[in-house]
Amino acid sequence: MARAEARVEVLEAELDRRSAALDDLRATLRDAQRTESEQQGEIAALQDALETCEREAADLRDAREHDQRESATKIAQLQQDLLAMKGPWHSMKTALHESHEALEDARAKFVVQ
Repeated sequence: MARAEARVEVLEAELDRRSAALDDLRATLRDAQRTESEQQGEIAALQDALETCEREAADLRDAREHDQRESATKIAQLQQDLLAMKGPWHSMKTALHESHEALEDARAKFVVQ
C-alpha cells in the first residue's frame, strides 16, 4: 500500500506539473491572441493611414495639375498681351525717335542762327 500511495503522490505531482504547464500554455496562447488582435488593429490603422495618404497625394497631384494648367493659361495670355503691345510700343519708339531727331534739327538751326 505504501507503494501505491507513493505512486499516487508521484502521479499527483506529475498532474500538478502538467496542470501548471497547461496553465502556462493557456496564458501564452491568450497573450499571443491578444498580440495578434493588437497587430490586426495596428495593421488596420496603418491601412487607413495609407489610404488617407494616397487620397491626399491624389488631391495634391490634381491641385498641381490644375495650377500648371492655370499657369500655362496665364503665360499664354501674357505672351498674347506682350505681342499686342509690341505694335504700339514700336509706334511709340518710332515717334520718340522722330521727336528726338526734330529736337536735334531745331537745336542745330538755333545754334546756327
